Amino acid sequence: MLGQVRAEDVMPVADYFGLEKLQALLTKHIQKEAEASSKVLTCMEDGVDRLEDVLQQLQGELGGMQDKMDDMKIEVAGVATGLEDLWRIKCEVANIASIMK
Repeated sequence: MLGQVRAEDVMPVADYFGLEKLQALLTKHIQKEAEASSKVLTCMEDGVDRLEDVLQQLQGELGGMQDKMDDMKIEVAGVATGLEDLWRIKCEVANIASIMK
């Protein structure tokens, strides 16, 4: 009905010529546009809130993962130390075996 023209731009012309039915239709159209934009705004705000919640959860999970990786680093270092000890023991056993021959 309006094409590229906004209802707010047509309203003063309809008022000037006394076109009450057109004014009523334009008023309804303006109200529908306002409701639609309000719904879109509400949806966007809800989406932003949900994204904030997800990002906070991710931040917490990543912090937990970092702590676990630090623990694993300590455990792996312990394994490496244990392997060095085993290698030394193996070498000593090999030395003792060669001496006993």
